[in-house]
Amino acid sequence: MTTFRRDSNVIAKVLERANGYCEGCENPAPFIRASDGTPYLEVHHIVLLAEDGEDTVENAVVLYLIVTVKFTLVRRRNN
Repeated sequence: MTTFRRDSNVIAKVLERANGYCEGCENPAPFIRASDGTPYLEVHHIVLLAEDGEDTVENAVVLYLIVTVKFTLVRRRNN
């Protein structure tokens, strides 16, 4: 299994860009982290790193959990 080193600056910039909103559905994050009170959102690559996608702000999107699952299922169905 290949692992990829993610750039923490990319993650931070994309989360900042999203400003607490899911970029997939444009709704505010429905969950808040108990540890620090920040919105629980996940950064994903539009073109996967495993498919030679770049670890850049332009190739990243912020999604919340339910949208992440839908995003993954659609991607798998299309491959």
